[in-house]
Amino acid sequence: MNSRSPITITPRGLLAVALLGSAVALLFGAVPLAAWADALPDSPIAVPLQQAADTWRDAVKRVGFDQPYDVLRKAVRIAEAARFGD
Repeated sequence: MNSRSPITITPRGLLAVALLGSAVALLFGAVPLAAWADALPDSPIAVPLQQAADTWRDAVKRVGFDQPYDVLRKAVRIAEAARFGD
């Protein structure tokens, strides 16, 4: 019989995981973030958000951090095509 105790996490640990996840998403998700911002309806807040997202996307592309997203997206498309057809 296995008597392992359940995994627990402290509030500080949970905050650390949430911050790390947010940083990874911000770094590697700049392309979809910019697409989301560009799809926002026109409003006084939308234009600065779109400009900031586009600037961030361009900066991420310059250093090559958009490549993991592109590779993953291509792999998902290939898997979808194999499973569901074109």
